[in-house]
Amino acid sequence: MGKNQFSYGRGLLKRILLGIVLGVILVLCLVSLKAFGQTRGYQSECLGGTDGLVILKMWSPVLSGKYKPEEARIDAVHALLYTGIFVGCNPQSPILDDQEKQEKFSKISASVFAKAGWWNSLTVRDVAKENELGDPRYSNIKFYVVSIQKENLLKKLREESILNP
Repeated sequence: MGKNQFSYGRGLLKRILLGIVLGVILVLCLVSLKAFGQTRGYQSECLGGTDGLVILKMWSPVLSGKYKPEEARIDAVHALLYTGIFVGCNPQSPILDDQEKQEKFSKISASVFAKAGWWNSLTVRDVAKENELGDPRYSNIKFYVVSIQKENLLKKLREESILNP
């Protein structure tokens, strides 16, 4: 009886350790996903929105003056999909908020973000605003205001069976 209790205890210990390891891996994956926007080099701030539009201010401290309008538009869609918007307006969680949705989207992301991909039809305008902060440290950073048709983005993701209808 003592030997069985010992082997049961070892099995339980293995399960607990496995749970801890899997938990740490999950947390690291989530943290890396949140940080993905930062490794891409962009930052975003919500300026408002109406009638299915989300208006974002986009900039890249990493690329500074080399940040292009097209990159800002792609990054704005990326922010809605993967990182969410937490500065400015009401917080908006990422649309692709679980691994299953992210995996489904990863299968089509290359075509979505291609030069003629459907991301392009979701961004309605972009306006360059240089040195909006008036701070000399940001003198060469370009800011872009990008409007995204969030309702059309959600519709497209449902059509592609990434989101539930």
